[in-house]
Amino acid sequence: LAALAIGIPAVMLWKSSSKSIVKVERFVNPFNPRRRTRLFWIASVAIMFNSLATYPLVNLLLPVFMNQRLQYSYIAIGVLFMLYYAISAGATWISVEHRLGWGRAAGLAFVSVTASIFLGGSGLIFPAALLILAFARGYGVGYFEHTVLRVAKDSKNLSLDIGMLHAPMRLAE
Repeated sequence: LAALAIGIPAVMLWKSSSKSIVKVERFVNPFNPRRRTRLFWIASVAIMFNSLATYPLVNLLLPVFMNQRLQYSYIAIGVLFMLYYAISAGATWISVEHRLGWGRAAGLAFVSVTASIFLGGSGLIFPAALLILAFARGYGVGYFEHTVLRVAKDSKNLSLDIGMLHAPMRLAE
């Protein structure tokens, strides 16, 4: 009720003002998804599938698997994830420093799939596969960032476009 009471004088002032007040269309237009190119939305969907390929597995399922099936302690799980993210960060740095191409992408896909197959193993196979997957995922971030840069580089509203590019991924997560 208080907001409504404040809104009435604001609307009256808006109607009677001779000065140009920011139009709603001018504010809402940049949010219109139809103003984005087809390439923008294809990249957004690709980013979404990239995230869905790793996020649920690594952040939700693997810790439970490690505890319940492999009988890892919480400390062991924490140390493995610390190593996972350290290796992933190093691989991201390497990917930014090197040229990205189709050959590297194919190699990265092969390494990712192979490491994922061995995640079901126990003993030393699981930690090795997890850390190899960490490298592949970290290196893949270079492709992810390159895609974002390429699609949004000529944007008039860079932050808004990057946010909209990530929106389907966040909704899927």
